[in-house]
Amino acid sequence: MTRQRLVAGNWKMNPTSEEAAVELARAVVACAADYGGRVQVAVFPPTVWLQAVADELKGGQVEVGAQDCYWEPSGAFTGATSAAMVAGWCQWTLVGHSERRTHFGMTDDDVARSTAAAVETGVRALVCVGEHKDDYLAGKTNQVVGGQVRAALSRLGARSAEIAFAYEPVWAIGTGRTPVPEEVEDELALIREEAGRILGGDSTSSLRVLYGGSVTPDNIASFTTLPTCDGALVGSASLSAQKFAAMVEILAEEVAK
Repeated sequence: MTRQRLVAGNWKMNPTSEEAAVELARAVVACAADYGGRVQVAVFPPTVWLQAVADELKGGQVEVGAQDCYWEPSGAFTGATSAAMVAGWCQWTLVGHSERRTHFGMTDDDVARSTAAAVETGVRALVCVGEHKDDYLAGKTNQVVGGQVRAALSRLGARSAEIAFAYEPVWAIGTGRTPVPEEVEDELALIREEAGRILGGDSTSSLRVLYGGSVTPDNIASFTTLPTCDGALVGSASLSAQKFAAMVEILAEEVAK
């Protein structure tokens, strides 16, 4: 089965104005239009700019996602945004990004609940998994990543078309350091294998698995040309329309070969 390549831009807590967010969205649309749908493109703006960005992207090729979602549909959860709230604007939500786990205390069970809530609401979940530097140096990467995959899917039925994974080694995010491609290839294969055990059926062939962690136009091809890789989750480089366009172009050229 051929899986469509995906380039996802996580804007994190940027930009700081609605005008700048809409301008960036327009620039992304322009770059995506050049590649005839060969690559799926999605952007994940901050929650406060979701509606404005979604309105700008409505009816076009670029999809929009939330950066997080809470599992309860509503209630006394100050500061939280539910999957039900973003479902009207978003095709995607990130779940379990390392910064949510590290800075905001998101647990594996939280990830499982949010993943299930997103899927039940009709929003596709891009689930992030990855190890910290201490785990990497101790040779525990497989143990950590495999455990996170199993936990994320523990409350989900066999609905793999609504799930994707991003492997983001925590020690690589924002550092400019990346694992060697052979290490990434092994982890992406592990993610697909672990997910296949839980989801069953044809999930191993239909599930998309991305790489994330200091992805730039200079290094993206070293990961996306791996047979186990279906695209990239891009952080800070996605805030530059020029850099993001270059990465979309690289993947589109790979698909055309």
